[in-house]
Amino acid sequence: MDELQYDIPVLLLHNINPEWTSEEKQETGQDVATLGNTLSELGHSIEVVAVEDDCLVERLSVFNPRDYVVFNWCEELPGVPHSEPLIAAVMEKRAFVFTGSSYDVLALAHDKPAVKRILNEAKIPTPLWNVFDNTGAEDWNIFPSIVNPSSAESHWM
Repeated sequence: MDELQYDIPVLLLHNINPEWTSEEKQETGQDVATLGNTLSELGHSIEVVAVEDDCLVERLSVFNPRDYVVFNWCEELPGVPHSEPLIAAVMEKRAFVFTGSSYDVLALAHDKPAVKRILNEAKIPTPLWNVFDNTGAEDWNIFPSIVNPSSAESHWM
């Protein structure tokens, strides 16, 4: 049986939004420190990469993708709504090995009707659902119901 290699250098990628409160920033810092310490205890060298703007390409450009695995804890590019798929796209383009889902999967996850259609076609049971193009849903009578935007791009007025 092959032995696991625990000394792989890790880039711990996470975001810090300048709009967060000081408490949110502090909590994030504590979480990153806890995760980084745990990975270090397992034998990994850690480079923490905080993404505080939309310049992810520049932040990663100083790292050789052959030398690191990325622990992707970055949920958004600050200032860029719904940008989680873009983070994966940048890492894929630079050929990093990273945790989490690919660009394709993350982009699909933002399109709830498409996901529901895929699940239905695969005969995976889901709750009844419908997509309405306006606020009127006169023909819907199944309650209780959950109402939310059909895609991450939707905005409530």
